[in-house]
Amino acid sequence: MEITDGQLLRELRRALDAVASQDMGAQVRAVEDTLRRYDATMADVQRALSAVKERRRRELAGLAGRIGAIAEGQRDAEDTSDAVDCFLRGLAGGDA
Repeated sequence: MEITDGQLLRELRRALDAVASQDMGAQVRAVEDTLRRYDATMADVQRALSAVKERRRRELAGLAGRIGAIAEGQRDAEDTSDAVDCFLRGLAGGDA
């Protein structure tokens, strides 16, 4: 049976959740049964987990970059505002 990485990981999670209160042997059997049902291996699971980790890493790096750009824009806006305020006070004859 053809299954995507995401589906495989969801099925494994369901299987493990179903036996979470049981001993380790039951959990191992649940994983083995799920892998057998989908004709998958632990190598498939490792690959799927690695792909998820890499996708999350890229998403977080992208988010960090976007937040950094917003923060930089805010700093630039504050610096510009401070400079304009100082300039206008100078024109008005006030102390800078």
